[in-house]
Amino acid sequence: PMNKILVPVDFSESAADALRYALELNRRFFAKIILLYVFDMPKISGGEVLPELELNYKNFAKGFEDDLELFFKKYSNPDEPWIYEVHAIAGEHNESIVHFAEQEDADLIVLGRKGVAGLRRLIFGSVSKYVLTHATMPVIVVPAGEAYKGIDKILLATDFNEELSEKNYQFLSGFTNMFDARLEILHVVNGEVFRNEKSESVFRFLQLQFHKNPHLIKVRGNEDVIGAIEKFSAENNISLLVTI
Repeated sequence: PMNKILVPVDFSESAADALRYALELNRRFFAKIILLYVFDMPKISGGEVLPELELNYKNFAKGFEDDLELFFKKYSNPDEPWIYEVHAIAGEHNESIVHFAEQEDADLIVLGRKGVAGLRRLIFGSVSKYVLTHATMPVIVVPAGEAYKGIDKILLATDFNEELSEKNYQFLSGFTNMFDARLEILHVVNGEVFRNEKSESVFRFLQLQFHKNPHLIKVRGNEDVIGAIEKFSAENNISLLVTI
C-alpha cells in the first residue's frame, strides 16, 4: 500500500512540477501528500534551536507552512478531496529531506529537478543525487518542465552488480501492475557482459523475476553509457526510468 508521498518544496516551478506529478500519481494510490519546506536557521550541535531563536523559529515555520498551504491550493484542484499535510523545518536541505522522510515513514519521495532536463543532469544534481543515494524509500525525480503524461512503459537500467531486494522487487512489480505498464530491462556495457559470476547471476535473477531477457547494448570504450540509456528511453517512449 502507498500511504504517504513526500514532496519537498522550495516554491520553484520545478517544485510545482513535482507536486502536479505527485498528485496525478496519487489518483491511483489515494495516499496522504506531505509537503516539506526546509529553511536555514542556526542550531546547536544537538539539533535543537538556539533558545534565543525559538520564538523566531516558530514564527518562521508557521509563515512557511502558510505559504505551503497556498502553494498546494494553487497547484491542486480544490474540488478533489486531497488528504495532505504541510511541514516547515530548519536544517540542512539534503539531509533534512531524507531524515524527515524516514521519521514520517514515507512510502515515496517525489522531487523536482531544476535546470536543463536530461539524464546526466538528473543524476548529478546535488539535491537529487543526495536524496537518491541516501533515502531508504523509492524516489521519483521529475525533470524541470516535465508534465505527467501517464506511465505505460517503465525501464529498469541495471549494471548487473546486485540483485533487487525483495522490498524493491515488490515495489517495482506492484507499481508496474498498478499502472498496467510494460517493464523493460536494459544493460549498457562497454566490455564483457558478464564480468564475473555475480553479474551473470543477477542477469539470471532478473530473467526469472520478470520473465524476460534484458536488452543488452554494447558501446565502445569512448562512448557514453548514459547517452545510450537516454537514446533507448527516447526511442522506446519510456515513461519512467528506474535505477537501483
